[in-house]
Amino acid sequence: HLSALIETTRSNAEQIKNEVITSSNSLRNSVVGVSLALLGAIVLGSIFISGSIRKPVLKMKSVVKKLAKGELSGEKLEVSRDVIGQMTESMNTLSENFEKTSVFAGEIGKGNFESVFVPLSEEDTLGNSLINMRDSLKTYSEDLEKQVTERTKEVVEKTEKLKVAYD
Repeated sequence: HLSALIETTRSNAEQIKNEVITSSNSLRNSVVGVSLALLGAIVLGSIFISGSIRKPVLKMKSVVKKLAKGELSGEKLEVSRDVIGQMTESMNTLSENFEKTSVFAGEIGKGNFESVFVPLSEEDTLGNSLINMRDSLKTYSEDLEKQVTERTKEVVEKTEKLKVAYD
């Protein structure tokens, strides 16, 4: 009777052992599957995030390179609602302001000293320098015009005197 009990216990133990091994294998497979799925999700997420960051940053890099060479691209970058979008918006503003400054400098070069320009801030070094240059050139130009008018008047007077003396 004891031998039968031992045999039943061994059989139950073997059955429990097989169930534990099966459960363990099933748990291991589940953990591996979930881990692989999580890893895949992380890889796909990082590809998506890096792509959504990389594209606008590369466009900004291109615009900054052009600005560094003194080129005005006039290209408007698409603004999103995140930190990259704020950087893009600042880049667009910078390009626009360079364009306005360039137009103002061109007007000064053409002799249009009445051209209006508002500096970007009190610390706008380039803008304030251009305004000072415009004002100095305007004053210089006015002084030259006065000198030309005076000299012309002198020449006309001397011509009249010479004409009278000649007659």
